[in-house]
Amino acid sequence: MAFLPPMQASSATFVNEEPFRFTRKLPLILTKFTPPRSPGALLQRDRLLQRLDSAVSSSLTLVCATAGFGKTTLLTQWYQHRQRQGDALA
Repeated sequence: MAFLPPMQASSATFVNEEPFRFTRKLPLILTKFTPPRSPGALLQRDRLLQRLDSAVSSSLTLVCATAGFGKTTLLTQWYQHRQRQGDALA
């Protein structure tokens, strides 16, 4: 795994190194721009997926729960569900 160099090093030396790319001098971790992989067999949460589907026309939808309650897993399932329906998501 690549780490940022010490502060005295020139930023030009690591601009093209993976997984960091610099835009306006801020590091962007590429894994933050792709949905996480699903472990396979998961509990289908149809009610929650339907609620997310109904919120598509909203400007903002907030998914709120405490740590470990499956927010990321739910959003990954929803992402895959919408892709199967032919939607393009970002």
